[in-house]
Amino acid sequence: ILTGRRTPFWGIGAWTVAAPMVLGAWVSLGVSRILIAPMTAFPEGPTLSGTLQILAPGVLTVIPLLTWGYVSVNTVRYLRDWKPRNT
Repeated sequence: ILTGRRTPFWGIGAWTVAAPMVLGAWVSLGVSRILIAPMTAFPEGPTLSGTLQILAPGVLTVIPLLTWGYVSVNTVRYLRDWKPRNT
């Protein structure tokens, strides 16, 4: 805040917001693939569509990146107006 640099806030936002959300999304995709494998192993069983297999990872990566951008922009906007004071 005192130096006027905004880049640390983008990095902090990436590690505290985006990284955990992306990691959680990809881990959940891996776990769901493991859990659904016994059901989709049979020819008569349900199948996962190709569209779902392509869109799910994409959406689960884009949402955290949008959240990270929103958080970082609002943090910089808030801190731009911050003034130290004696409380």
